Amino acid sequence: MNITGITIENIKGIKKYHFKFTLYPNKPNILVAPNGFGKSSFAIAFASLHESKIILDEKDCHLGDGALTPKIEISTSTGKCLSADNTMNDISGEFDVFVINNPLEPKANVRHYMGRTISKPTIDVKPTILIHTIPAKKDFIYRLAQLKRVFGINGKVLPDISFILCNGTIMTEIAALDLARIGRMKWMAKVNDYLNDVNSQKGIAKVIRNYISKTVSAILKIGPYPAITDILVRHGIISPNEDALKFLYVWQIWQLYINMGADFKKACKYVQYLDDKKRFTQEIEDFNPVKNRFNIVPKEKKEQLVVEWPKAHELSNGQRDILFFYAKLLEFERRKASKPQILIIDEIFDYLDDVNILLFQYKISNLVDSYRKAKRLIFPILVTHLDPNFFHHFCFNEDRINVCYLKKENVKSSRELLNIIYVRENETIKDKLDEAYFHFHPLYNTYNLTEEFRTLGLNIEWATPSKFRKKVFRLLRTYLFENNDYDPIAVCWSVRLMIEEVIYSKIPSHSQQQEFIRTKKTKEKLKYAHRIGVFIPETYFLLGLIYNVSLHNSSVDTVQSAALKLNSLTVKNMIGQIVQEHVLLFGRQ
Repeated sequence: MNITGITIENIKGIKKYHFKFTLYPNKPNILVAPNGFGKSSFAIAFASLHESKIILDEKDCHLGDGALTPKIEISTSTGKCLSADNTMNDISGEFDVFVINNPLEPKANVRHYMGRTISKPTIDVKPTILIHTIPAKKDFIYRLAQLKRVFGINGKVLPDISFILCNGTIMTEIAALDLARIGRMKWMAKVNDYLNDVNSQKGIAKVIRNYISKTVSAILKIGPYPAITDILVRHGIISPNEDALKFLYVWQIWQLYINMGADFKKACKYVQYLDDKKRFTQEIEDFNPVKNRFNIVPKEKKEQLVVEWPKAHELSNGQRDILFFYAKLLEFERRKASKPQILIIDEIFDYLDDVNILLFQYKISNLVDSYRKAKRLIFPILVTHLDPNFFHHFCFNEDRINVCYLKKENVKSSRELLNIIYVRENETIKDKLDEAYFHFHPLYNTYNLTEEFRTLGLNIEWATPSKFRKKVFRLLRTYLFENNDYDPIAVCWSVRLMIEEVIYSKIPSHSQQQEFIRTKKTKEKLKYAHRIGVFIPETYFLLGLIYNVSLHNSSVDTVQSAALKLNSLTVKNMIGQIVQEHVLLFGRQ
């Protein structure tokens, strides 16, 4: 199942907008949009989605008008259209939603001085509630000596199972079994008969255990034994062939369940809580980049397990964001909901340094892999203004991410133009394309690739670089001077060719010009020219973030990606200056 579209109405800065995209389960979905587009409104919409309806803070109502009805709709590839508003929510029947967004909240400290009220504004980091309700304290009533007496004369064979009762994960899985149904089965008489048989044996504990190993197989197939032994084997407590331990462990666990009644499951729940608290404490300490200054640990407060953070000004943005993200991820992982998960992360990672970006992506990748292995569905949605195609601090495997551009520009690129990019690595044409099409070459007029273009199914009219240049240069003028739709890839192509031609013309010696031509990659060409004394405007390097990415074959949408940047008036002015210089040197082409 994929998510094929989301519509949001009357929430924060969004009046009504339909986000048309495809979000895939079990892979990072990166939603890219410029500042001010409504990314935070998108996250707030889902953060306001409660079990039964949308509950909006007053400040998050569109235009501050609480009378407007907020609404979210989700379309799926299975044909479902799920919706929620301030009276109902059928999204919660299909998805479980969790949002990690900005932890900052403004506060005003009010003081009274000499009859005056003085308000001092501050910015705090919202506490993170890891566990919203701490279960009631309930311990297992485990007394090995007493159980040995219940077992009988050979009770000496019983091992201590305290270490199992301290394992929250195992005990939670046992508690999740239908123990009441198992208890109604007519198996106890067979177990009691078998106990009498075991207690009739003579010898030390080792001898009795050996006897159990040889005779217990039938008992291990009845009552609670199959289900509980499967859990113990799966967690490595016993090996599959240790039949005596299977019987002795499960017998004690069952006796504990019988003796404690309803308190057995309460104790399981409490030991899981203790496990989680210990793990959370250790992992936050390991992850804490400011442990030399702040002892950040989960604390019990008002029946909740809470992480309270230092003041916002006491941490850098990156330190705050990585700690907050990690704590919220711990909260998310503990939920263990059975429904498909929607996890939205709103620009948490934008201030992170290289190491913390790596850690962030490591945690997301591990989370996705865990869902994939468990054959469960999660839609991790990372909302950002940083385009992974241009900012290479994103290290996710390109084949395992899905980049969606929320702001769709009304542009498209010629399929014939893109086809040249797609065959760029074809060995029969690669070198010639690089020399005369993707880079400037002083002898481009001498190239004729008619046969190669015909063989590869490319546009024969562009089989000579001179005709190709005229085409893309004309499309560049459309971008700069006309209101018509333009071709982003053609613009990028033209800019790169013009930059290289301008720089080539300024290199003083023939031998250095030849070295410039032999140098691979536009950026390296510019760096070479700079080293030999040619002045390179910084604009030429900066625009490389656009034209270099767009002219390489990629599984992501470089057309929309380039258009987002090219629509900036500043970028258009930068390109206009390059065109102006090119025209001054070579005339209009």
